[in-house]
Amino acid sequence: MTSQTTTHTSHPRPSRPRWWRRRGAHAAALSLSLAVTAAAASGLAATPAWAAGGYHIIATIGVGSSPEGVAVSPDGNRAYVTNFNSPGSVSVINTATNHVIATITVGSYPSGVAVSPDGTRAYVANADRGSVSVICTATNRVIATIHGFDSSVGVAVGHGGTHIYVTNELRGTVSVITRQ
Repeated sequence: MTSQTTTHTSHPRPSRPRWWRRRGAHAAALSLSLAVTAAAASGLAATPAWAAGGYHIIATIGVGSSPEGVAVSPDGNRAYVTNFNSPGSVSVINTATNHVIATITVGSYPSGVAVSPDGTRAYVANADRGSVSVICTATNRVIATIHGFDSSVGVAVGHGGTHIYVTNELRGTVSVITRQ
């Protein structure tokens, strides 16, 4: 690896870039000053990088340990967050107040979560037990547990709500469940 810094025989300090030597320190400082002023005038200097597209963090909500997946109800009133290391739980957030209103016990290591199109059910993929917990969103209780998966980590609900898709991470497959 070669060094980016060279020394002059008469000056034992790092060499300046060529543009610095030609213009001098005053010209370089003026160029930098103009660049910073232009950036500030355009609003870039005052805007954090994460907000560049108009996005801003408006709240941070404490949930269980290692939040993994999140899904929002179709009406936008609730968010369901899986807590991977909180012995199998899902936090339910009231999106109007940004507060946790319920914590639901589900299977071990919940990861993915999806809400049905009608908003009546939430499906949680539990990785350790190879199961899916079915939550009634009106009561925030598990009403069924579907077994037979191999490290289920992802879950999605089809457009009509009659098909639920569950990934089997260790098999490299997706299982399709019907809801009647």
